[in-house]
Amino acid sequence: GMGGIGKTTFAQLVYNDPTIEEYFQLQRWCCVSDDFDAAKIASSICQTNEINREKVLRNLQKEVSGKRYLIVLDDVW
Repeated sequence: GMGGIGKTTFAQLVYNDPTIEEYFQLQRWCCVSDDFDAAKIASSICQTNEINREKVLRNLQKEVSGKRYLIVLDDVW
């Protein structure tokens, strides 16, 4: 949607809602901006500085496996 209409604000309200926090076992907020890099986003979700793509993807799989998770990708163009 167009910039400035409140998408991020709405997503923040949902993300920070106590009911949502209780429901999801894993919550991550990732600001994507101009440079959409899947490995970089996966590293952000796993909260690591790992740069090896294969390791990052394995870490991501371990991080979300068997969990209810909410991942917000903000500022995607």
